[in-house]
Amino acid sequence: MKIMNLMFSQGRGGIEQAFVNSAHAIHNFSDFEQLCIIDQKSTVENQLTIPAVKIRQFADWDPIAIYQLHKLIQEFKPDLILCHGNRPLKMTLRVKCFFGLVGTKIVGFCHNFSIKYLLKAGAIISVSKYILENHLLKTGYDKEHAFHIPNMIELKDYQPIALKSRATPLVIGTMGRFVKKKGFEDYIKAIKILVDRGVNIKAILGGGGVEEYNLKILAADLKLDNIVDFIGWVHDKRAFYQQLDLFCLPSREEPFGIIALETLAYGMPMVATRTSGPLEFLVDGENAMLCNHTDPTALANAIEKMLVLSESELHQLIDHGFTTVRQYDLRTVSQQLVTVLRKLNPNRAPFNS
Repeated sequence: MKIMNLMFSQGRGGIEQAFVNSAHAIHNFSDFEQLCIIDQKSTVENQLTIPAVKIRQFADWDPIAIYQLHKLIQEFKPDLILCHGNRPLKMTLRVKCFFGLVGTKIVGFCHNFSIKYLLKAGAIISVSKYILENHLLKTGYDKEHAFHIPNMIELKDYQPIALKSRATPLVIGTMGRFVKKKGFEDYIKAIKILVDRGVNIKAILGGGGVEEYNLKILAADLKLDNIVDFIGWVHDKRAFYQQLDLFCLPSREEPFGIIALETLAYGMPMVATRTSGPLEFLVDGENAMLCNHTDPTALANAIEKMLVLSESELHQLIDHGFTTVRQYDLRTVSQQLVTVLRKLNPNRAPFNS
């Protein structure tokens, strides 16, 4: 079977990581022939261990890019086209509209709550069971064409970090794209609450994005210039975690949360908000400390509660985290993905794309 795997975003977030993981899963754990196609400015090339074709595109309606994609499809003749994100999906749907796609099934990967165009795909693979059951299927999308395959991580790439000896200031860290839904505004406000309570802490915020200016202004207004350190995009995650006593995931909305899996894999104690994605594998008091989202006070309370846990209690959380994350190892989830892709082969599947 031939599979074309598409991802045209230029970011460094969860969708990009999920694309890389899917490409490695197909390459290493199946006999499928795979062609990966990425944007010429994509940052994922350094993460891929397999070749990828680059195309230049500036919008999902870019006629030159659509024609280019059509020619690649025509030459490769894929059985399945996997689309990560709305742009590759819309471009592939336009190829189908303009040129036709005989014998090829379009498979949309659902990475977030943006599902409008996913409903036009021949099949859907959702990384979130919650989104699958409460959004996709409730639109009337045929459940025979929709599957839940969680995100995965390559566990052998994550060597656990030894728990730091408690010293002050205690270092709390978070990272991600600086957008509203990631809740970094709530994180900064929670840090302010803790400082006002007399907790001796240092906060690290890694990442970048459209909200960066606003977040820095907020930190300055709250007089946290010497407390909150904006360090830019994190390229060495292990080195980042080695600085920390605690990781915080303050999301207001999180469809899955690969970063939460990575935190568990590194053996880092974690406070996280109760959002739909992480709730599929995080259990309050068992492998993380959870609190309500969009509530800086609740976040501050959870952080403070975590900071006073004994060493044995922290080790228990960490051990439970290791047990959890093993279920999401690339080798385990790859078998689920390969099984679903075989089922979706249009030459075998009982439904049309």
